[in-house]
Amino acid sequence: MDLKIDLKQFVPKQMYMRNGVKHFLDPYRQMLVPLTQENLLLYKMETYAIQVMGVPKQMVYTKQSFRKYGMDSSKVMDLVIHDQINGEIKPVAIVECKSTSLKLCHTTTSHIEDFAKKNHVNYLIVTNGSEVDSYISREDRLSFWKIDNIPDYATIRKSYETEDQGAAHPVKTKKIVAPKFSSKRTPKVIQPIVMDWMRALKKEFDKCAPQTFGGISIVGDCGLRKKLTGFGSEKVQNITQRTFLIKDFQGNHQLISLDLAPDDSGAPILSVTIDDIDNRQVVLSLDLSLILDIDEKQTCMSLNLKDYFKRENFDFNNELKQLIKERAPHLLDESKVNFGCWENGSTIELSNSNFKEILIQLMSFAVILDEHRGNQKVKEKGTKKQ
Repeated sequence: MDLKIDLKQFVPKQMYMRNGVKHFLDPYRQMLVPLTQENLLLYKMETYAIQVMGVPKQMVYTKQSFRKYGMDSSKVMDLVIHDQINGEIKPVAIVECKSTSLKLCHTTTSHIEDFAKKNHVNYLIVTNGSEVDSYISREDRLSFWKIDNIPDYATIRKSYETEDQGAAHPVKTKKIVAPKFSSKRTPKVIQPIVMDWMRALKKEFDKCAPQTFGGISIVGDCGLRKKLTGFGSEKVQNITQRTFLIKDFQGNHQLISLDLAPDDSGAPILSVTIDDIDNRQVVLSLDLSLILDIDEKQTCMSLNLKDYFKRENFDFNNELKQLIKERAPHLLDESKVNFGCWENGSTIELSNSNFKEILIQLMSFAVILDEHRGNQKVKEKGTKKQ
């Protein structure tokens, strides 16, 4: 029996432009991705797995490398469905997305079969967007049977009951607790502000409304983005960032994330990360205790560019200065960037207008810095060719 699948209802609601190319926001990967057949099918299957198969959102991981599971291979799997078995998060099913023009056959599953056998994965699902091949592992785990249905998450979990005695349950999202910052690097007067910033960025239900300030716009507040960095017996860590969809100075849509966490020495590091298709790059990394100026009435946040670039082994040159003047002249005061101020004693909330402006100023400077570094790379390449 040839299985068919109807994915027409699972389409992105809105498109965004970046450098003249249509993109859509994938809420599962929490990424802005180009509108291609491959990305669209991947999004549809993510939605299908969660809404139809009943897989908890936190148990679906996209574009997973074999290396993440301890296998020496550069190959990547499209969707890996997980469950908690014997107290460990393990892969239990794989969904592979093929080209819409590809005729499905047994050979299309060969590379994921090898992974499934070594990791005791019971189900394989392969689709080209309209047809589906579904497989279940034989008892000897050395080969797979083709089956005439697409298993739901309950069925997949049930196949592991003998291993886990029915104790498998989706992992509950842990309450986010602000990390402790070392008082050796962070003066005590700064610590309450650091903790306020942390709470404001991590507060899931306090959202920024769409707005424009200083040349860029917040199009949407995407909330917290979590990225799992370990599986199985490894220590599971979540990188948590507050993520915003913005429109930059040139009208391009971008995803920008802010995170506040201690470095190895305990210093409170505020990081601004910009997505570049599949790559997330920390563009701006600031020790919050070094950029706050506190007096009796208010706290101001500014950055001495010469000192900052000296620490980062970059030059604060006239080209960057000119770029700041063109894009956001209100930010620059000689060689200092002013992000904003707030009154002492006031609660820092994401909904506060002055705090939102500070966040936008941070994102503005990060976008300018990213553009400047891109220009420098183009210039360096041109010099090398000559």
